Amino acid sequence: LLMDEPLSALDRRSKDEILPYLETLHETLSIPVLYVSHDLAEVERLADHLVLLSEGAVLACGALAEIQSDPRLPLARMPEAGVALDATVQAFDIRYGLTTLNVDGGRLLVPGRAGDLGRRRRVLIAASDVSLAKRPPVESTILNTLSSRIVGAEAQDEIQINVVVRLGQDGQGARLIARITRKSWDRLDLARGSLVYAQIKSVALADRPRMSLSGLGLPQSAEWTLDKAGSVALSNDE
Repeated sequence: LLMDEPLSALDRRSKDEILPYLETLHETLSIPVLYVSHDLAEVERLADHLVLLSEGAVLACGALAEIQSDPRLPLARMPEAGVALDATVQAFDIRYGLTTLNVDGGRLLVPGRAGDLGRRRRVLIAASDVSLAKRPPVESTILNTLSSRIVGAEAQDEIQINVVVRLGQDGQGARLIARITRKSWDRLDLARGSLVYAQIKSVALADRPRMSLSGLGLPQSAEWTLDKAGSVALSNDE
């Protein structure tokens, strides 16, 4: 099913009313969907794989979180950079009103009830909401602290560095991006392969829109191409 910017003429409220139907479309029909959009909120909610096009050329192709967290690509350099991760509801803490979500390489706590046990959810984690520590923090108000390994880094500018980590002490879990200062990078003597603890200040569910693609800095002809079932050549159904 090819959908070429089907929501582009709608306001945000109308989009939010229609997006849940698109989210269940693939699950109901079990067919690949190729979705073209300039709206990153739609991308984060619907895509599994991403093809980034600019002036007819492919800039990048791969899993959504990998493209979002590649420090060499425009997405990671945006002020609102972040990643979208798939998660599964594991538990709900009635006393504190917190839901535990399983992600690849760790667990996250989010406010409120995020759905029935076993339900799949997608969460958004902004680079500006991730800090890094070399030791497990103690007596902190931040509830989500996950061990991880640094797998890449790229200078954002003269002051900041975009650091890519993978969750888990073995560094084989989901990818996150953290935007830290060059001073912090040097002071902590960080390097590729370093074991760090990612402190996540905020986690949002993808059905609460976070941002758009305005200000990305790509040419006007740039397009986001998404395939809910997988990639164009490799769908889950195949």
